[in-house]
Amino acid sequence: MHAEDLLKRQLEAIADALSIICSIKSTVDIVMFSPLLAEQVGRSCAAHAFNSFQQALFESVIIRLLALWEKPQKTEESLSNSFPAVVSLISRPEVSEIIHSSCRARMRDNWRNLGGLSDVALEKIATDKSARVANQAMNKLAELINEIRAQEVCPEKEALENFRHKHIAHLIEQTRREVKRGSPIPFPKCEAVDNLLRKSLRFHSELSSVILGVQVIWEPWIESCDRNAAFLWKGCKINPVG
Repeated sequence: MHAEDLLKRQLEAIADALSIICSIKSTVDIVMFSPLLAEQVGRSCAAHAFNSFQQALFESVIIRLLALWEKPQKTEESLSNSFPAVVSLISRPEVSEIIHSSCRARMRDNWRNLGGLSDVALEKIATDKSARVANQAMNKLAELINEIRAQEVCPEKEALENFRHKHIAHLIEQTRREVKRGSPIPFPKCEAVDNLLRKSLRFHSELSSVILGVQVIWEPWIESCDRNAAFLWKGCKINPVG
């Protein structure tokens, strides 16, 4: 598969995953962090089932979100749809040059002679302008690569990964990360999920803009997810029998 096709597939797969995460997260915000349903359940036997439901929803968001940050093995980079996999690919000089050429071509196609310029003059202006804008895009891409790499080793994200590895994916007393550190890693704060999701959405939007020339705006989708979740859960009545 050509690099451009591979990047398109990776970014589309990340977009699909983020869409689902946003949808589940909207439900989590109501079910787990709002008193709307919890007050209806109250102190009852049903509360045990409700607590399990809350936990399963929240863990689902953690698992899906961290999957977007899995660092693939060298032999699996072309099979992985994660931010580290995308960064690994676009960091290669030959792929970077392909992206640069595509940026120049997209900008060049936007120029039309509306009169008053000779074809030679228009060609020079279009070539210079498209090269300048493409260089700016590549500078932006370099910044994104550095930001994503910094996020990979961010303590907040590492705490989430440690929690997933220790308490969800496996049942172990100590992770390799904790052995290396020499002490337990504290539980992640709830806002760590919000922070990582927000950054993931921004990274996807900006990568898509530079690499594919596609402007992805996530706010309308998030608003739609919040609205859909509200339509369901705010009209939901729970009447525990015990």
